[in-house]
Amino acid sequence: MTDDRRDRRDPDFVAEVQTRLIEQLHASEQRMRQLLADIPDVVFRLGQDGTTLDLNAAWSRLLGWEVKRSEGTQFIDHVHKEDRQKWTDLALEAAGERLVPAHGVIRFLHADGTDIWMKVTLRHLDSGEMVGTLHDVTIQRELESEMLKTQRLESLGRLAGGLAHDINNLLMVILGNVDLARDHLRAQGLERAELDLAARACDHARKVTHQMLTFSKGGAPVTSAGSLEELVTEAVEMTLRGASAEWELQVIGRVPEVEMDANQIHQVISNVVLNAEQSMSGRGTIEIALEETELPSEPGGPPLRAVELRVMDEGTGIPPENLAEIFDPYFTTKPEGNGLGLTTAFWIVQRHSGSIDVESAPGRGTTVRITLPVAVTSDSGVKSTEPLPLPTGGLHVLLMDDNDLVRASLTAMLTACGHVVVGVNDGDHCVETYGQSMGSDSPFDLVLLDLVVSGGHGGLWTIRELQEIDPGVRAIVASGYGNNEAIANHREHGFRARLQKPFRMDDLRAAIQEAVAD
Repeated sequence: MTDDRRDRRDPDFVAEVQTRLIEQLHASEQRMRQLLADIPDVVFRLGQDGTTLDLNAAWSRLLGWEVKRSEGTQFIDHVHKEDRQKWTDLALEAAGERLVPAHGVIRFLHADGTDIWMKVTLRHLDSGEMVGTLHDVTIQRELESEMLKTQRLESLGRLAGGLAHDINNLLMVILGNVDLARDHLRAQGLERAELDLAARACDHARKVTHQMLTFSKGGAPVTSAGSLEELVTEAVEMTLRGASAEWELQVIGRVPEVEMDANQIHQVISNVVLNAEQSMSGRGTIEIALEETELPSEPGGPPLRAVELRVMDEGTGIPPENLAEIFDPYFTTKPEGNGLGLTTAFWIVQRHSGSIDVESAPGRGTTVRITLPVAVTSDSGVKSTEPLPLPTGGLHVLLMDDNDLVRASLTAMLTACGHVVVGVNDGDHCVETYGQSMGSDSPFDLVLLDLVVSGGHGGLWTIRELQEIDPGVRAIVASGYGNNEAIANHREHGFRARLQKPFRMDDLRAAIQEAVAD
């Protein structure tokens, strides 16, 4: 018998064939295990009773559990408790549809205790076993969650911006008429205490609407030189009104004015002080300090003069693992907080070309440092109170505002200042009226333009058209959207001065002085 025609009943032949088959099966198994080991998703096989029979290496990579120790355990024990019913329903679905695998997104428990979102694909075999895969979708779920939060905040922001604009218009009417009434009473030597109280209430309401606008838009700050000492005192008194916590302010040396949007920095101080008060559960003393310091400038340049505001509390402090996240949106340790307070403070300070940092440790309290650049015009820290010279004689003023009540109120305020006023409701009428006056004996000396006009051309379009027919036009821009870029950089758009609604009679007079001074 030749070698290639050996008797298949020969025991040696049978043993040789079996050995080769075992070697081939082993090699195939090795290739299969290597293939499974390289797959980025978890591949698993479960027994009829849900026992874990096989797992690939991705199980350890993605969930942190050792493969050998996990095999033989109940697979459902690794599912988040709140999602175990979802897992059971998915397994039943897979058993009912043998030809089509079941799909679902279920949370699994990582070895470190965190949740891992997994997209599960599960198939039921004829043997009663189940095979499936787990694909990590945690980052995708987090991004989707953040996107939903952002969309909700954007919707809320748009609503807040619209409401603030409408409220500012109403406050403009109320505050303007309160000021007019106060002036009339003053001229007659009568008491006006009730109107003074109403004016202060309107001022507080104005600050609330400015905070709403800051939240809704996040636009460029409308800055001017101002005293941090005065602002800190006002903001802290308002924030801690009714609280049992005490506070102390120390001003170290001569503190110059800083370049700031007072409304936005007021919000920053309030947020920081509120956090300090809450960290102390309303007890203890918040120490606040102001002193001149420096900020780094461009590489190679000299440091910039700045003022540092320190807020130090006696609270519980912040653990190291949380300290790096305190400025992240939505991060909060408060049961009912939204985590936006310090985030808002951070980007407001950043937009002021300043810096904010936090030092803290458990049991040692927290120190927040806010640094803002010194105002360019600030030398001594003492603000000049010398009034600008009033324009001689009444001005011929063209007023554009689409709100009838606001237009009537502003007309009365301007008239009380001694000016002659013509009112229009949109940009087209404004340009037409201004053009007609240029050929008359009484051309307009000044234009007061509302920035946003519903259903018509607003202030930006109007000022461009006016400059075409009169390059020397003197215009003031006014808006209830206080942080609009055209308000923040009004001169770049051709305006001589700016007003944020609602404004006072003194604000109006100052803007007119500024517009006609150059």
